[in-house]
Amino acid sequence: SVRYAPKPLPATEPVRMGVAGAIAIGVDEPLSSANRFFGTAGSGSLARARIGGASPVAPATPIRTGSVAGNGFGAYLTDGVSLDMGGGAQDGAAKTALGGAITILKAPNAAGTFVDGGVGKCFAYGAQRGRFFVQGAADARACIRFSGAEAVFGGDLGGFAFEYMTAGTAIVLGDPGRWICSGMSGGVVFVKRDPARGLDDEGLRSRLAKASKVGLGAPRETDLPVLLELLSGYSRALVGSGQESEARAVRGLAADAANAFIAIRPGGDVVVDQTVSTE
Repeated sequence: SVRYAPKPLPATEPVRMGVAGAIAIGVDEPLSSANRFFGTAGSGSLARARIGGASPVAPATPIRTGSVAGNGFGAYLTDGVSLDMGGGAQDGAAKTALGGAITILKAPNAAGTFVDGGVGKCFAYGAQRGRFFVQGAADARACIRFSGAEAVFGGDLGGFAFEYMTAGTAIVLGDPGRWICSGMSGGVVFVKRDPARGLDDEGLRSRLAKASKVGLGAPRETDLPVLLELLSGYSRALVGSGQESEARAVRGLAADAANAFIAIRPGGDVVVDQTVSTE
């Protein structure tokens, strides 16, 4: 048999080969804005290995706490790659992801206070598969052309989110921002009820893009297992980072998901082929 030899990775992605061609990426120094498209080369190596007949599985890659990765963090991610980071990421993280997992949580500063955990513009643009947890804020145009992936946002979004979404699931525990869901034709977005911040039915309608063809309602019975699974996964990530009180609050939402969330989904007059990606 012939073992696939992956293309060498950049210096920011040191690689070692393991069983069945598995690729492990180790990061000893914090990522910065100079580290662009981190994880993309590794994803490409895994994809080429699969094409060559191998069955590679890359373990989770913890990245040093306090990192703020440059543009394209986890872009074009594929199954078998899992990136866990305390800090943040700039624009284009998880762009056109084809699988895998990204967890971006807050990190303790010098005073021990957990801060940041946010991402820049166009997070998960065109993501077709994968699961993403973002504890902090996301800048404008999160989940544009989202077409099958799953995402949980713990903070506020910068507006214009979920444009042309065709499939997938997103949960927003903060404010989704203004002018959302323009051209949305599939999938579902769950927003946590928070009347004190104007996040009730009336408040969410005021945040929808004009002419968007979506409706608001309570989560359906069939939605509850998905909500529970995603919130439970997010809670476990928080516990793993030492944020037990935040995790406890998320578990409380999961226990009462039917009442804690408002579901946004396309109206009955919008019909698309959900098997076709828009990217």
